[in-house]
Amino acid sequence: MIDIKTHLEEQLRNQVVLPKAELELVVPFLHSFLQPPLESLFYVDSERLQKIDPDQAQPFQERLRTEIDQRVNRHLIELLFFLGNTYELAAPSELGLAQYPKGSEYYAHLIHAHTTLDLSAEKIHQMGLAEVERLETAMRKLRSRLGRSGSKSTFHSMLRINQRFVPRTSQEIGDRLASHLALIEPRIGELFARQPRAPHGIEPLPDGLAGAMTYGYYQGPSRDEPRGVYFYNGSQPKRRSLLWAQSLIYHELIPGHHFQLGLQYENEQAHPLRRYNNTTAFGEGWAEYASELANELGLYQGLDLYGRYLGEMLLSCRLVVDTGIHHFGWSRQQAIDYLREHTMEAEEQIASEVVRYGIDIPGQALAYKIGALKIAELRAKAETELGERFDLRRFHDSLLSIGSLPLPLVAQHVDWFIAQERNRPVAKSRRR
Repeated sequence: MIDIKTHLEEQLRNQVVLPKAELELVVPFLHSFLQPPLESLFYVDSERLQKIDPDQAQPFQERLRTEIDQRVNRHLIELLFFLGNTYELAAPSELGLAQYPKGSEYYAHLIHAHTTLDLSAEKIHQMGLAEVERLETAMRKLRSRLGRSGSKSTFHSMLRINQRFVPRTSQEIGDRLASHLALIEPRIGELFARQPRAPHGIEPLPDGLAGAMTYGYYQGPSRDEPRGVYFYNGSQPKRRSLLWAQSLIYHELIPGHHFQLGLQYENEQAHPLRRYNNTTAFGEGWAEYASELANELGLYQGLDLYGRYLGEMLLSCRLVVDTGIHHFGWSRQQAIDYLREHTMEAEEQIASEVVRYGIDIPGQALAYKIGALKIAELRAKAETELGERFDLRRFHDSLLSIGSLPLPLVAQHVDWFIAQERNRPVAKSRRR
């Protein structure tokens, strides 16, 4: 904690201070560690020391109580006092890297680091605006086809209370995700010639993790768990909409993360750097592209298609809001209002998203949509140049054979794939 305070003081001298919105989260979190010695997270109780000689365990606990009381808690108090006074007085009210010395240059670096492409903030912002406009048009047309002539806000209010999308139990969430998987599993051969050897499954998040995650996470196969598993958040089920569950599970399991990471891990011929590396722009880009493959198969119908559009909309809004905050000087409220206008996310989620873009990991949220758009662009290039020689299954298998690479290297691989396919005898295409 002494090192943390020293580091923060150095940043303060260099005019780099976290915004007040982050302090609102950090200070209560740090304060939770300030406990009496016997209740401290740093204390080791007798149960954990059962296998240790009592003549050693008891003096250890006494020394530990003294350390917590006289050092840990004292330094915590000093750090909290510093954050609540000197630091908070200097903390800006708004977000954005541009307000810091060389902040714009640093944001440009982060764009390249997360997307692996040479794109300007202005270009990404315009890409996001175009995607948002495209999706708003598609959603408006779908509402019309569904016979909903009222306003978008009225329609969204109806969706929030539609009992089809309001789960009553955690198990109901898992069952709905499984039912969507059952739709695509029989047709996966239309898209891929190869599949991971590892099976896949769906499980609820452990109770201890449910409060720290919005949705859940995918865990690849391991020695202890030979399946690739999507752990979903089943806590407070009535507050979790199932509207975008179909798009979510195709992103997380098949043909999304499970196919990409499963085939990558099983490729023993690849260099370890390609087997175990995970480039966000490719990995998350592939998963988002994979969600759209289900649309090509006609699996999204009615309101589930609307849910798919909403999932795309959030990722598209990220391009606008992230660049808006860090390049165009958007306020926190501007970002919140934009997400509120174009998405159906809950207020708590919108606030969390804005902190994520604006403070926690600037630029990272750009990788999802940028990666998906790039993969779709490379596929379109291959289709155009190969014509009747293009085989979608071979394209996907080739793309997933290389591991998680930066997008420029993926583009080079697609060029190689096109050259190889030109020399392959023309075969009857399974699907184009």
